[in-house]
Amino acid sequence: MHSSYFAIVAANGQSPVGELVLSEGVSAWLFHIKFWEAINSYCQTDFSEYEEETLTTSMISYALGTLQDIKERTDSSSYDISEFRYGWSGDGKELICRVDNETISRELGPLIDMLKTAQDAHLDLYCQL
Repeated sequence: MHSSYFAIVAANGQSPVGELVLSEGVSAWLFHIKFWEAINSYCQTDFSEYEEETLTTSMISYALGTLQDIKERTDSSSYDISEFRYGWSGDGKELICRVDNETISRELGPLIDMLKTAQDAHLDLYCQL
């Protein structure tokens, strides 16, 4: 489990317009709820853990709408904590992640804002998952 890094790709190779890091728990949670799988299916891409990919301008609208829906469902959830298995230890025990929904919501907000900024500026979003 590790954090994810996002940067709005500037035109002409300039420094990134904006940067953001999601915590390990929220990053793993986005894979757990199959957010990236939905992006892959809809956009015919291959966003995977421990990989680098770019959300192109043509993909950002779908990713933004999907993430906004996820945040709305998380904000209205009656559960305080999301708990899921994210892997196995060397001795075969489940590795469990627990992340509170307040943290998820707090971290998704800036990512949604970043997607809106990239969309409005017609720029790609670099993703290091």
